[in-house]
Amino acid sequence: SIEMEAYAADNTIDSGYVFVGRHAGSEALIVRLDSLSNIIWSKTMIGTPGQAKFTDVIATSDSGYVAAGINGMEVLCIKFNQYGDTIWTQSYDTGASEGAYVTPTYDSNFVLTYATSQNSILSVVKIDQGGNTIWSSKLDGVATVPRTIAESTDSTLYIGGAIGWSTGVILKLNYDGQLLWAKELDLGEVQDVEFMADSVFIMCADYSWGTPGVIKMDTAANISWAKRYPGYIDNSGLNLFMRSYLKEDATIIFSAPTLMVGANVINQI
Repeated sequence: SIEMEAYAADNTIDSGYVFVGRHAGSEALIVRLDSLSNIIWSKTMIGTPGQAKFTDVIATSDSGYVAAGINGMEVLCIKFNQYGDTIWTQSYDTGASEGAYVTPTYDSNFVLTYATSQNSILSVVKIDQGGNTIWSSKLDGVATVPRTIAESTDSTLYIGGAIGWSTGVILKLNYDGQLLWAKELDLGEVQDVEFMADSVFIMCADYSWGTPGVIKMDTAANISWAKRYPGYIDNSGLNLFMRSYLKEDATIIFSAPTLMVGANVINQI
């Protein structure tokens, strides 16, 4: 077994799992599990004490993995093969960042996002399979701490995060990283985004109340409904890191780890 502080996970193509986070307070950690949750391999990156961690990971179509995270003043994006060997590493000098987040794109590349300079500049970078930069965009004055990024079927990008402690924000970018719109939300920090047809489902975590919430909006940022789910999460002073899954029968499953793993299933309305 491995003791770790996990920040993100993804399913692998062989029905296993890949987790990333931090180990021993100063090591960024990636762990590969089989379908029965047995450890296949793990890799650590020793970095700046207390400031090295992976905050996001995706499984790739070639059985590899792309992990994003931070090491001191740097943001890292690392490609691993199926055995955990490093294929390439890209680093970005940020000055300061809480984390980095990555999503696959429909053209088989990746998009990375992170905040810089005390969260006043949001950076977005598109990277090809070889780790080369296709384009990069800096959104100055957005003041967003990102927590998730996702690509819609029309190749637009949605970045969710927070402004301050309890105000959520969702941004929509076009296919080359230019800002189309930004909308503040009052259900807390945005931590996951799902799509169905012309609808966008936004998963929020309110640190003040320790409650998850879900918002449904259209692609022009018009909100259909917003709901809190009090009583499902006992925050106990811990951060909520939510992940969600939108099923084909139009129900949403979302979970947030605290002292125990909480989960709730809601109907799409």
